[in-house]
Amino acid sequence: MKLTNLSIGTRLYGLIGFMSVLLIVIGALGLNSARLANSGLDRVYKDRVVHLRDLKVIADMYAVNIVDASHKVRDRNITWAEGRTRVDEAKKTIADQWKTYLATNLVAEEREHVEEIKPLMKAADAALERLSSILHAEDADAWQHLRLQSSTLSSIRCRKSSAGW
Repeated sequence: MKLTNLSIGTRLYGLIGFMSVLLIVIGALGLNSARLANSGLDRVYKDRVVHLRDLKVIADMYAVNIVDASHKVRDRNITWAEGRTRVDEAKKTIADQWKTYLATNLVAEEREHVEEIKPLMKAADAALERLSSILHAEDADAWQHLRLQSSTLSSIRCRKSSAGW
């Protein structure tokens, strides 16, 4: 059967049907492409942006919460118990956020940074444990001998600068 044997109305309906099918196929391809692009952006957001926030929380826990609490205890602006609570909460938050970060899909550069940070984190955690034991003992004499500025802060600053925070 030749196309010329069909009436104009039949040809027009056929053209409209073909264009409709073509429109549906192009729309489906567009929706699929949009879904793939959205999935890629979602993965980047979850694997990179969210965990940058988590690393910032870790840095703030060390550099702000712990140091601030220790200074406030030293200056008697808060009690020993409040200082202990703040430091213990910061330690828990640090551990949780670090565990969450390590559970993500790290690229090679991030794995290198993690390996550089681990010994620095260990040093900062040792100083933090010393601070915690002083706070738990409420030992003002040991407090005077604590070299907070040279041990804890330098460990924290090394971690932050090494990690690029």
